[in-house]
Amino acid sequence: MWIQSLRSLLRSTKVNHDIFKYRHPYYSTSSVDAKQLEGIFSVTPHQAEKFIKETLNIPYDRSRIENDLKGLLNDIVYNIHVKIPWHNLDCLASDKIINGQSYGPQDLFISETNTNHVLLDKAGSGCYLINASLSHIYRAIGIPNYLTLAHGFWDRDIDAHVIPIVTDSNGNNYLTDAGLGNPTFCAISLDFEGETTELFHHSYLTYHIRRDRTNGRFYREHKHLENDGSYSWFRQYDFDLIPRSLFEVSRDVCASMRLPLNPWCGKLLLAIMFPNGRAVYVKDTVLAIEGDNGHIEKTHLTSKTDLIDALITHFPTIIPEYIFKGVDNWIKFNNLNDNLE
Repeated sequence: MWIQSLRSLLRSTKVNHDIFKYRHPYYSTSSVDAKQLEGIFSVTPHQAEKFIKETLNIPYDRSRIENDLKGLLNDIVYNIHVKIPWHNLDCLASDKIINGQSYGPQDLFISETNTNHVLLDKAGSGCYLINASLSHIYRAIGIPNYLTLAHGFWDRDIDAHVIPIVTDSNGNNYLTDAGLGNPTFCAISLDFEGETTELFHHSYLTYHIRRDRTNGRFYREHKHLENDGSYSWFRQYDFDLIPRSLFEVSRDVCASMRLPLNPWCGKLLLAIMFPNGRAVYVKDTVLAIEGDNGHIEKTHLTSKTDLIDALITHFPTIIPEYIFKGVDNWIKFNNLNDNLE
């Protein structure tokens, strides 16, 4: 799977921790303050309800928040995976980001002024815009939640992933990660009694959440098939339950995106979604489609035209300008030609 090749790439990448010492974009290269950030992510109750009922096509009235919150969260998270693509084409399409000059929400927009296109218009994005936007949709309809940060792929000390945590009226916490890129088809209760949750089998992935009671952190771990036929557990990310402000989340995740050799901002091209709970993705020059039997059929894309056609065909809600410019910048960044060689 694409996650395995990415895992190898990230293990070979040396992280310069100095970039995280007071060099966040919002301290240096961006003029966006906390109030402006809230404006960029703002959504009205009417927009939020329309998104749930019409865009996601979920049965909804306010009584579900009181009487069926877990079921409502399951419906929302699953249908975002089904209907809205996770991708980094907006990163690739940004000249500032791909050139390592800055990274902030405004740098991910071509003509947009806020994040409404990400979920409301089904354009999609990466974890930062999808999950922060979802948090604001929750807030608009009265679902208590907060954002927290996870140590991501490349280093255990770097906050590179954003997660919305929902808290119900009894104080129970739910992980609602709709913006990972790997499947998380339900809201996951974090108030389990044992060391780990149940095993989740979503699309191509088997995983669980493990809790370390000595440090209060939770670890998302994927079951990984090794070359010798044995299995191991691969840590995708770990997180705590400390609420972070939108400013803190934006600051830290944006800083991680400025790392040298960060694959999300140049090296890697990736778009994925899960129609009917089955994966369809484009990773660099490969189109992969998961069948109903779980088998993944892969097609090698041998030209820029093939790549663009695959993205437009299988991810029609991504803004076309992001696709065209993102592909162009990715080809240039990786010193490829129009035959993707």
